[in-house]
Amino acid sequence: MTWQTATNRNRSWPSPALMAWLVLLATDTGGRAQDTGPPDLEKPTVRLVEDPKPDRLLEVTARLDVRGRILAPVGVDRVVPLPLQASAQLSWQTRRLPAGGEFHRSLRTLRSYASAVSKVRVDRRTTESSLRASRRTIVTEGTPSGLRHYSLEGPLTGDEVELLQLPADPLALIGTLPLGQVPHDHAWTPGRWTLPLITGLDAVTRGSLKGRVVKVTATTADVLLEGTAEGAAGGARSQVTFSGSLVFDHQLGYLKQASITIEEHRRAGPISPGLEIVAQVRIERKPATSKARLDRAVLATCPKQPTPGHLQLLLTTPGNGRLLYDRNWHVFHQTPDVSILRRLENGRLVAQCNLSTAPKVDAGSGTGREAFLRDVKTALGPRLREVISIEPLKSRPDQRLQQGWRVTATGIDHGLPMHWFYYLCTHPSGRQLSLVFAVESDRLKTWARRDRDIISRLEISTTRPRTAGR
Repeated sequence: MTWQTATNRNRSWPSPALMAWLVLLATDTGGRAQDTGPPDLEKPTVRLVEDPKPDRLLEVTARLDVRGRILAPVGVDRVVPLPLQASAQLSWQTRRLPAGGEFHRSLRTLRSYASAVSKVRVDRRTTESSLRASRRTIVTEGTPSGLRHYSLEGPLTGDEVELLQLPADPLALIGTLPLGQVPHDHAWTPGRWTLPLITGLDAVTRGSLKGRVVKVTATTADVLLEGTAEGAAGGARSQVTFSGSLVFDHQLGYLKQASITIEEHRRAGPISPGLEIVAQVRIERKPATSKARLDRAVLATCPKQPTPGHLQLLLTTPGNGRLLYDRNWHVFHQTPDVSILRRLENGRLVAQCNLSTAPKVDAGSGTGREAFLRDVKTALGPRLREVISIEPLKSRPDQRLQQGWRVTATGIDHGLPMHWFYYLCTHPSGRQLSLVFAVESDRLKTWARRDRDIISRLEISTTRPRTAGR
């Protein structure tokens, strides 16, 4: 499929794609950790298991520094390397949540963020992101494709999710540690289910981690952790090398410090450019001594499983519209005039949605049927084969998109049969937004009503438009 492209969207830490997990737990015969040999009962032992009880309140600070370059696609077979520098600083209080099961499902926490900010410089352009004060209470939990973050206070933006996706997150590091008492010179192989959590890859085809205790004192144990993984992130092939040191307080039973280096080589994919980067992560954790921002009573409000509403993301569209969308959609490009979303399913690009402002009309009026149909035919040009239907929009009673049109058209784009769904949404104030969904015709059976679902969650504001970019 040929899609409209753009290469000037800067991103902070690469976000996880929504590709199916390829590592089967059935092959992970050791569960949480595979020992390299039976323990010697005569040797002194140490316990490297963090207490999962919610009574413990920990303060966490994390810093991420990234250096490298972005490989921006230009045309079909050429890339332009652009220098990349990025940094992020996060601090939060955390309590463990009850496990939802074994393996990745055992890793669940509730966090209250004091701050989360990032700065990214690509070539000569710098962008900054931060977590809104109204979205500071975050559930973080393991899934087969990595850690998932959502707020109890309302939908996050895509930028906020990226900001929270700290590589080598301490919750992921906890999952790599061995269970039970182990000798002071213990070496082990963490379960393969930890690879997506640690590396940031959402689909791992092969790889391994190795851990080793290198020093034990009366209160702490030093651990080395290293490994490699190959797989995909954002639908793009990637290779990751991981190495770092951990300090575990075995007297109090918690992970105290971590210093991690991650190197990634990623090809350009359907939602992001290629990457050649080295990331340094430093984490400090300690029992909370400041005022508790995370009261235990909040734990009771955490669902055992998030609802679709919890996982929705928020996008401010051109024209200051407001759109809620599911996490299979990814913001590929955004300017004050246009937003481009791409949809990945099982690591494959299946659709694109372009949102843009349309000429304003008089309050209470709208663009006529024939005028919009002419605009659609002009936009498609020689690609158009047939206009299947044109129908007026039907809004929910609580929506104010009281007028608009939906056009369904078919045609050929670069040899592929395509369906296009064009929308014109008109607010009573006269503000208008135009949306077009491009979908391969052979995917219509699974497409269902996804374009209509997006439209049902779109709102147009009467306030003055703001810049849509970060």
